[in-house]
This record gives sequence, structure tokens and C-alpha cells, in this order.
Amino acid sequence: MKNLSGPTACEIVLLLDRSGSMGTLREATILAVNEFLAGQRSATGEAFVSIYQFDHEFASMFEARPAEATPTIGPENYEPRGSTALLDAIGETIERTRLRLDCCGNDARVVLAIMTDGLENASRRFGLRTVRRMLAACQKQGWQVLFLGANIDAVQEAQRLGIAAGRAATFAASAGGISANMRCVGAKIASARSDEHCRAIEFSAEERAS
Repeated sequence: MKNLSGPTACEIVLLLDRSGSMGTLREATILAVNEFLAGQRSATGEAFVSIYQFDHEFASMFEARPAEATPTIGPENYEPRGSTALLDAIGETIERTRLRLDCCGNDARVVLAIMTDGLENASRRFGLRTVRRMLAACQKQGWQVLFLGANIDAVQEAQRLGIAAGRAATFAASAGGISANMRCVGAKIASARSDEHCRAIEFSAEERAS
């Protein structure tokens, strides 16, 4: 794994719901993620990308790849199934990201984007209070945490987790909704990367309810 090499590097972490309810949107999600990755390949500013996915289990697609060298994903990488252990997935993502950065001695600017189409229903390791505390600590360190939700009130759920309303967006549970949402998020992250300090990301009122 390549080390992040400076304080201006941006660590982009995407946590992707692959629970069974995403089955009808499998192809659209793959296309949207690939469009997101393509946008990050061409964006300016040093960055590294990790994608994790979850249902009742947690898995890594890839970790800390240079943004310009991320792979294209296919159906073999994303197979919706199972239930929604959202809290466990967030907790695991934070632990793995912190460990990776601490081991490398990095001062990276972290953007964590959480995308889900349903409510928590299967976590066993992490509870809401613990995850709220973990997210609060990360955000105090400068992490930007985005919450993207379909079939739920994303702003309300984000606030339950301690994520600001301005960093939450609800998207339509459709191919067009996922595509538009990922395009919006990708553009905002690419813009933030171009700033030496990884400028703040927020959604407009229109984007929060798109």
C-alpha cells in the first residue's frame, strides 16, 4: 500500500450498502460508482480512495488506491444480499481508516461518504451511542462525513448519528436517483480536493432533497 505523502492528501472513503433491497439497483449502482471513480481519476489534488461495502457483513472492494489508479468495478464486485448492519459497517470503516492512517503517520484530509437505502436492522458489534461517539471524534479531527440515503429521511438519520444536516442528502431509489446523487457527491469531493485544505463540503437545500 502506498503511503499518503503529505498534509494536503485527501483520503476518500466510500461506504456502500449492498443489502438485498439494493438488488434492483445493482447495475445502476455499479455504473454510478464507476462514474464516481472516473471523476476522481481526472480530478486535481493528491487523493487515495477506499471502497467498503456492507449487508449483514462487511467487506472491502479496495483500500487506499491512488485516485488516478483505481480499478473499474463490475457485477462480481457488488452482489446485493442480506440485511443492513449499518452501525457495524460505520464502526468498522472508522477503525480501519484510523488504523491505516495512524500506521502510516499521515495527516490526510478524510472524506467519508456513507450511502444506504434503508435503516439499521442487523448490527451486533456497534451500537448507536458508540458510533455517534466515534463519528464525533473523527469530525473533531477534521473528517468530513457525508450521509446519503434512499427510502429514508437522510437528514433525520444523519442527525441521529451526529452528522450535520448540511452533509446529508436524500436521493430517489432509482437508477436516475443514484446516478445523480453520486455525480453530485463526486463533483463536490473533486472540488474539495483541489483546495490545499480540502474545503468544506455541504449540500444545498435542493441537493438534500433530490
